[in-house]
Amino acid sequence: MPDWKTLVDQHHSMAHPDGEYNLVTGPPASDETLANLETALGFKLPPEFRSFYSSLDGFGIASADDPSDVSWFFRPCGQIDQFSNDVREWFKETHERCAKRFFPFIDWLNGDGIGYMLDESGDPIDGVFEFNHELYKFDSAQDVNEFLRHVPAGIQDFLSIS
Repeated sequence: MPDWKTLVDQHHSMAHPDGEYNLVTGPPASDETLANLETALGFKLPPEFRSFYSSLDGFGIASADDPSDVSWFFRPCGQIDQFSNDVREWFKETHERCAKRFFPFIDWLNGDGIGYMLDESGDPIDGVFEFNHELYKFDSAQDVNEFLRHVPAGIQDFLSIS
């Protein structure tokens, strides 16, 4: 598996080249934490997710002025269930079946999220999906693909290109 810490360091350097924000990483998630998350979410986490979170239980940024105020980009395991619920709230009334199958764990800090989408049988679809609240119209006739975009990349690729 990849060296997640190095990938996160490189991602942070690309995203914040001026050094304005400090990188904050969570300690490795335990097997018990990951099992509890699977139970809460109701599906088996993909191997890449388990590998990443077994190395770092999320990462985010904090200013030098207040290092305790962390804006989590990859949410820690203990926040993923609630974060998923918060993002799904946007469209669950108009696209309930789709909302029930979407599990974001990456937080753009603006109402948008990126995460896994389950197929009809309950298995994660390869890649990740990005919810864009600005494209969502609160209209049940809207095509879900207009506001929920499939990104055919895993976590490793995502960190390298975003």
